[in-house]
Amino acid sequence: MSANQIKGIPDPELPSLRIWSADIVGHPTQKILSGSIIEPEPDALFKDPEFGNRILYWDLSQTLSEKSSISLSRTFKYITFDYRPQVDSELERQNWSNLPPEIIERYTRSETFLEQDQALIDTVFGLLENIADPVSQAQVLYDWVRSSMTYVYPPEERGVQNAFKTLAGDCGQYSALFITMARIAGIPARQQSGFNFYPGNTGSHVWSEIYLPVKGWVPVDATRKDGFLHLDNRRLITSIGLNIPLEYVPGWATFVNSEVQAGHTDFMQMFTLVSSGVTANFNSKRIVLRSVELK
Repeated sequence: MSANQIKGIPDPELPSLRIWSADIVGHPTQKILSGSIIEPEPDALFKDPEFGNRILYWDLSQTLSEKSSISLSRTFKYITFDYRPQVDSELERQNWSNLPPEIIERYTRSETFLEQDQALIDTVFGLLENIADPVSQAQVLYDWVRSSMTYVYPPEERGVQNAFKTLAGDCGQYSALFITMARIAGIPARQQSGFNFYPGNTGSHVWSEIYLPVKGWVPVDATRKDGFLHLDNRRLITSIGLNIPLEYVPGWATFVNSEVQAGHTDFMQMFTLVSSGVTANFNSKRIVLRSVELK
């Protein structure tokens, strides 16, 4: 009897290789053009019920062999826009009671990686003691995170608890700290994941959004000096949210042996992988085939 069976966890199917990848969709900052190519075609496409991400799924278990090479290729065209939503702080304050209850419940709660402990609650209340309107409150929190955090990659540990303890980390830690502080203040907040596409740099990046009753979701990037209510046009958004629910997850998959636990992935930059009984090197590459700047 295996250790997994002793713990009551079924043995994984061997070998197993499953991949989930966020579909690239339109947002206020990006428009997806026709002509996308996905090879091979996914086995399934579903929409997650928490954040509305469209997610592609492949089960490649049957294609595995001792000396196999497997490649997934996605080609797409898109236009990105510099996005600076015009926000009327007083109008948002006047309409704050009109926030949808489902938005408040979902995006102000404490959850894994965004835990709300007493020390952080006290810090937020202290910062916002004499500030009335929510937009100004969000800007104070943005300014505090920017001035207090030091960029360090990789962080010691993922999640807001480490970010607040060390005041150091990468963009994911900046985002987790800002999101949690905003939620404590009663401002709905969530994460966006994607990539920077600067000359010579197509690096991974994450940032935040807050929800306003009149304007809806607007961007906040605490790693950028001009990141409050602004997202530049060199970004590609791939997914929304932390703790994204997935379909077709095997029961044995946990963060110990994969990138999924309890049917959720922490976030999805581009893909999430679950494998067992496979000895292989996994890597991904992003190639900009052509870039045109429109005036």
